[in-house]
Amino acid sequence: MDFFSRGYSNLVGSTATPTQDPTEIVLKLRSRLEHGTLLEDRRSAVLGLKGLSRQYKKEVAGSIPGLVAVLERDRSDVDVVKAAIETLNSLCTPENADRYAEPTDEDVSLAVANTDSLISTPNAIMSLLTGLEEFDFYVRFNTLQLLSTLLHHRLSPLQAAVLTSGMGCSRLVDLLDDRREAIRNESLLLLIQLTDAHAEIQKIIAFENAFERLTQVAKEEGGPLSGGIVVQDCLQLCMNLLRYNTSNQNYFRETGGIQSTAGLLEVPEPGEDWGTWPDQAATNVTMLLQVMRGLLEHDGTNTAANQAVMGQCVLPSALTLAVVSVDAPLLVRTEALLLVGDAVRKCPANVKFLESPIPAGPQKEVIPVEVACYMEDNSEGRLALLSSLSAPPTDYAEAMSAGAMLVSALTDSSSWASSPSKPFYASSLLSTAVRGFDEGKAKACDFYLGDVDEGEEPVPLIHAITLALGQSQRPEGSMGGAGQENVALASGEYMVARAQVGVLCFLCEWCHGSSSTVAQFLGESLSIQTLIEWIHLSSGINGDVQGLAAYLLALAYAFNEDPETPFDRISLQEIVRTRVGTDQVSSRISRLRDSPRFQRASSSRPRIGPTGSVGAGGEKSGEPEEMWYEPSFIALFKETFDEMTKLLSLDPSKVKSARSGGSSGGIDVEVHEAAMAAAQVREKEQDEEINRLKARIELLEEEAKQAKVEPPVTVTTTAEPSKDKVMLEEALLRTKELETELAESKKKFATLEGEQEDLLVFLAEQDTESKKMRSRLRELGEDIPPSDDEEEEEAE
Repeated sequence: MDFFSRGYSNLVGSTATPTQDPTEIVLKLRSRLEHGTLLEDRRSAVLGLKGLSRQYKKEVAGSIPGLVAVLERDRSDVDVVKAAIETLNSLCTPENADRYAEPTDEDVSLAVANTDSLISTPNAIMSLLTGLEEFDFYVRFNTLQLLSTLLHHRLSPLQAAVLTSGMGCSRLVDLLDDRREAIRNESLLLLIQLTDAHAEIQKIIAFENAFERLTQVAKEEGGPLSGGIVVQDCLQLCMNLLRYNTSNQNYFRETGGIQSTAGLLEVPEPGEDWGTWPDQAATNVTMLLQVMRGLLEHDGTNTAANQAVMGQCVLPSALTLAVVSVDAPLLVRTEALLLVGDAVRKCPANVKFLESPIPAGPQKEVIPVEVACYMEDNSEGRLALLSSLSAPPTDYAEAMSAGAMLVSALTDSSSWASSPSKPFYASSLLSTAVRGFDEGKAKACDFYLGDVDEGEEPVPLIHAITLALGQSQRPEGSMGGAGQENVALASGEYMVARAQVGVLCFLCEWCHGSSSTVAQFLGESLSIQTLIEWIHLSSGINGDVQGLAAYLLALAYAFNEDPETPFDRISLQEIVRTRVGTDQVSSRISRLRDSPRFQRASSSRPRIGPTGSVGAGGEKSGEPEEMWYEPSFIALFKETFDEMTKLLSLDPSKVKSARSGGSSGGIDVEVHEAAMAAAQVREKEQDEEINRLKARIELLEEEAKQAKVEPPVTVTTTAEPSKDKVMLEEALLRTKELETELAESKKKFATLEGEQEDLLVFLAEQDTESKKMRSRLRELGEDIPPSDDEEEEEAE
């Protein structure tokens, strides 16, 4: 009978009974879910809420605590657990009631609110993680999807909940061994999200044998070359676990992780042709190389130990991939070369390996980054490069040596517009060779161009480079317009500017700390003329080039102390003052510091990659991938910025340069002491002013108190104001004046106190800098008498 009654109701319900309110239905289902004693009642309630959760999220959201309770109470019933998890996932996923429409902002806000409600429900995350023990496919899969949804909305709260859930991380890592690919892949994506910027979770997952499991999954998928996106996900998780986490890096190295991961890097045999690489293969191999590079941070605590291991298992494969694998994509070979450079930097054992020839394959290419890393802290390598410098052949059909290529790239400005990378990387290599190396700078100064036997006049290399700078003209035309001709002009200006930046940076490195180099540089009148012309221009010149020209001029002034210099400091300062003004030079240097390219290079590790097209504005779409400034030059510029912006305004007799490795090329000790003496006088004056203000404030406060005492008022019947009333008004007016004056005095007092604090900090900094400079100059053999503080310290 009940069967026929329900069937009849289904048939005529739309006309025979009124439509029920969804809110009432949800309330009845929630009551049945929370108070039902029979499993079947709770199951039917969960299924009913699941059916309503897509269209009535707001109404069903109140059932979240009841659904969590079902996960705990009815864990043994797979069907009800699966339905409850699907309902929760539906509530936390932004969906439009119309399944064919995009979610609105209101839908997203509601999903985030439901996420917050679920995370804040006691034992909710614990119940979900415990449910992963259930082997049922749909329970595991839907649980992983729900956790991914929660991570997407609220990363930090869920990370904290997982961290305090006991075995939560262990259960997630165990799913990497699940033979069902959908479960394994979903857990892999979840772990990538979960390990984002959370060191504690990274450590727990790493110590759950995650590296070995990830390597095994990558091998099962065919490795980086044959595998798909799953291999990329495995490598991404490895990168998350290792990046900036020294503990995991130690564990990875000590457990043989470097060797096992390096085993994934396949390289072709000599003569083997792999043909065209699939895009996914290139992405996988690039990411594998990036994982290795992540272990070689500059001056990192684990870098030396990681380099020692990589020299045995990673370096040979990476070098072969970079040099022998000519069919490999450019991005792969570039990343491999960067890995080789990081592996040999400041590592003598790996440097020796790099010096050995490759037994098969084409000849090694001259790669600037790799060679620069090879020369770092390697004086023999630097001198070897500088000794190889030679004049390029007049017949360009002849093969050029590496040294001739460098000289040609720096002195042939006609090719800068079409190939700016050549002069830029040639400058980069020579900058590394001479940086902080007096012997190398002298070696470069001894190189001359010109064949004396043929009657040619010898020209120093620095003069030839300066001449090339002066001849590097921008293409004629306007930057305005959007036509193809203007695009070409913008491209030419952009290319030339990048080449000029590289060459100027090299000249700055060469002149810094070397008075003989500065004397040779000033020996050509075109040097000063070119720099001053570029500084003086108000438009039509790249701002970075103009700033570097000003910085080079300031360096030349700072280190111009060679007796044979053609311009002494007095003459050079007079030229600058009459032609452009010292303030203009300082302004150009400050503009360079604020340059967008310089700021980007200062805040990130430079990368080398493919360049983009040039727009009508002269900027490249791929510009962030191009290197304009080296980290070493940025460090030099920041170190010397304050001194270089002030030097040209100082009396030449007060300027004293220091050798490379000493001071940053700045101000003499006498200047520091003069500044400190002036600051001490200013401090004494401020103390006296503060004491006067204190006395004035006390006097004003006393007068204000007396003025506030009202005199007795005599009642009078006359129409005219009484004398007492007039006195009262005057007293009140005087009180207001005193209060205003008191407030102004207190404000001035506070300002002076702040200035005095700043002055004390300045004095401390100046005192520290003065001690450093005295110590450096004594190390260089200068006879510097002890200061008063040093005499007092010795007396004590």
